[in-house]
Amino acid sequence: MGPRAACFVLVFFLFVSFASPSANASCPSGQEHWTDGGCYTKCPDGSKRTGPASCESIGIRTDCTDYGMSGTEPTASCPVGSPTLGLCANGWAITTATYTCPAGQEYYGSACYKGCPNGGHHTAACTCDNYPVTTTSELLYGRAGPPLACTPSANISPNQPLDVTFYVTSDLHFHESKEYTADSHQGHVLQINRLKDVKWPLWQGFVGSASGKIGPPVGVVINGDYTHYGHEKELGIFREFYERGRKRSDLPFWITADPDIALVFWKITTPIDYPTWVGFGNHELMGDGATDRNRSYVASKMAVGCGDVVNRHSQTAAYSWNWGKLHLIQVNALGDDSKPTGFAELMTWLQEDLLQHAKDKRPVIVFSHYALRGAESEKNLNGTYLTRFVSAFDKYNVIAMFAGHDHVADLDESRSFPVFRGATGGQTTYKVPSGIHAVHVTDASLDVAYFEWCTNNSPAACPKDKPCPLERCVAAQQPHIGMYSDPVYNATYSRCTR
Repeated sequence: MGPRAACFVLVFFLFVSFASPSANASCPSGQEHWTDGGCYTKCPDGSKRTGPASCESIGIRTDCTDYGMSGTEPTASCPVGSPTLGLCANGWAITTATYTCPAGQEYYGSACYKGCPNGGHHTAACTCDNYPVTTTSELLYGRAGPPLACTPSANISPNQPLDVTFYVTSDLHFHESKEYTADSHQGHVLQINRLKDVKWPLWQGFVGSASGKIGPPVGVVINGDYTHYGHEKELGIFREFYERGRKRSDLPFWITADPDIALVFWKITTPIDYPTWVGFGNHELMGDGATDRNRSYVASKMAVGCGDVVNRHSQTAAYSWNWGKLHLIQVNALGDDSKPTGFAELMTWLQEDLLQHAKDKRPVIVFSHYALRGAESEKNLNGTYLTRFVSAFDKYNVIAMFAGHDHVADLDESRSFPVFRGATGGQTTYKVPSGIHAVHVTDASLDVAYFEWCTNNSPAACPKDKPCPLERCVAAQQPHIGMYSDPVYNATYSRCTR
């Protein structure tokens, strides 16, 4: 804060401290102070004083929405009037430029408002959205972020039977423009958080999961394109949604200077419930300084010792980790961040990693932003690269690969292992339903289901503003690790029909 700003705050606080209390104290009960120094009968609820003998309706808004994330909408009311006078209806109170709010009030847009009912949260001065609120006391973002978060260990012993559940999502595309669409991003996080209570569908006949609930995952793998241009602001908003334990005061100063971005941050009320294993895609390499920024972010978050990581490639930030007897490898954008030698050096690292950690034929799952086929992926993975990449797994028990990039959800069985592609996650730019893979691996089985939900800009088949019923949006299942002869698979995907 510069000297001029500091001086302004000091003068304003003096004004509040000395002028306001004496003025308010001079009016008897049932009366209110006016700027001419007189006391007058209070205006009715829903109106404000505009002169010694006049009151004007200020209107009460009830335009609340829950974006399909909960069963009921709160009843919100809020005065619309001059915040400097603090004339509010029904016990609502406004104070300005204090940056702290009393208990029961919430800060929004340089003012304190009465807290929203039913666990809601202000998304505009007089609008509440019914998202669960993690806190109502954190206010402006005034300091730089903390050290990069280290993903915690899942602590799964390699000596116990293999039984691991995890989720995969990709192509979140947090965008430094109007396409941030915090509502749909918040919705995607809430869908991830609620997926644990959804049952594996009976009609798919899952091998290792029967008809039980999917259950909480050990973690969520984010398979690239978590930003649109790799910019600092986009990364900051992504981290606010997808890192647990962050505080709004941990964010850098620029948030207060951009009202569009500030609005997004105020709408972030529920972060993800689970630790994340992050990989980057081609969109993290697009903006000025984006490559180094995002490579450093992934390398720090997924350093050896974080998130059970056992190996990391320093040049491309590829890494591998173990969940018990399951070995997992994230190759990010397949060396795109360090051309022209990136792919060759990545392949050397990959072959060494497999030899060191998977020569005992333990199951291996690979994550890549690019798929092995698809118009967009093939632009970045030419024939020579593709052949070399796939052949690296010939001697090992690779049971599945997960990819993104093409914004198409499907299953590719043209290889010796299935490749599951996910569409997008929580963004509306590409006008496709958002999706989440649920994965369950045991010593004898691999179950995979893809769940879609609808954003505001989803295709017409999806009901507006409502998520698909997760139980109806199942995509794929594979029985038996290493045996894919008779997969049960709905190639068209359940398209949010009711």
